[in-house]
Amino acid sequence: MKKLILLLFIPFFSISQSWNYSEESNPFDGKTLFVIAKGYGGNFPYDKPSLVFRYRVNTDLLEIYISGQGYSGCDGNLIQISYDNNPDNVISYYVYEGKGGDSVFFTQSNFLELIRNLKKYSIITVRFVNDCTVNTFSIGLNGSSSALDKLTEQTVSYSRQGIIENEKRLEAKRIALEAQRIALENEKKEQEKIFLQKENERKKLLAVRDSLILKTLKRLKDSMLINDISEKDIKTLESSLTRALKVEYDIYNNLDNINSVVAKPHTEIYMREIGKYRAYIQYKEGTTSRLSNDKIISDKIYFNRVSDENKFKNRIKSFKEDIDYIKLKENDNYDIDLRIISESSRIFSEPIYDTIITSLPNSSFDKQMEFEVG
Repeated sequence: MKKLILLLFIPFFSISQSWNYSEESNPFDGKTLFVIAKGYGGNFPYDKPSLVFRYRVNTDLLEIYISGQGYSGCDGNLIQISYDNNPDNVISYYVYEGKGGDSVFFTQSNFLELIRNLKKYSIITVRFVNDCTVNTFSIGLNGSSSALDKLTEQTVSYSRQGIIENEKRLEAKRIALEAQRIALENEKKEQEKIFLQKENERKKLLAVRDSLILKTLKRLKDSMLINDISEKDIKTLESSLTRALKVEYDIYNNLDNINSVVAKPHTEIYMREIGKYRAYIQYKEGTTSRLSNDKIISDKIYFNRVSDENKFKNRIKSFKEDIDYIKLKENDNYDIDLRIISESSRIFSEPIYDTIITSLPNSSFDKQMEFEVG
């Protein structure tokens, strides 16, 4: 019976001893605390790996690494831990190569979750993976809580008090961030409110402006008819005139100084000689000096006055009547209508004549009679 009891306690004793706490001190690093957990079951010669916690008191630096797990000098180092050998409870940890390629260090800046898991479960299976090798081993967690508590209670961040204070700081930070979020949200809402108010005010002002522009536009279009501009040309000028009125209103906040729209001869000699005009906004008398000169509506739009167009039509009519009277016939080589239009266009630059002169052919080869304005 005693032998049986002894055998039952042997594995328990060996597992409990797999987690060991120790301390060291030297003149360079000062006091250093260690917790070392022995693993088993890896591939030879890496069948006795160790999970090591090393804490340097002077610098408050906690490092966690695994040694003897396999060569770590290759790329892609990764540690996977299955807690209680549960395939649904596997966590991957990024690690980097230790000195000499015989260890890997965990990269997490906060090891609290890892420490809590090692104290919570009964056993872990660890898989070390990189581009060169795969090694799997196990570590019993019996005794992990006692050993880890001895170490963590002497740390700043992982002691019970340190965790409480850290959680308080995190909560305070969370509250501050939430307050900041709410403040920013309220500020955004206030800005949106101000924007909507300004937008509504702008729309009201635009409505007033557009109403006044529409009213003024109607008045100016009437003045254009009176000032010898055709309805067709008024329609062509309408969009340019509307833009000019918007500019006028935006500058002076009113359209009170505008009197009418008048036609003035084109500034270019050739265009003027063929009877082309441009439209100008005419200001009221007594307007300030900067508005004293009439303002061109568009330098790209030009036209003939209605009275000149009528003269042109009458001129063509007169020519045709003369052609009919002298019974001048058209042949394949002579376009009477084209000649009439050509001669009639001179109405804008030369005196108007109303005589058509016909002449006999210059030679026996000519088969037609010619005419010219006389």
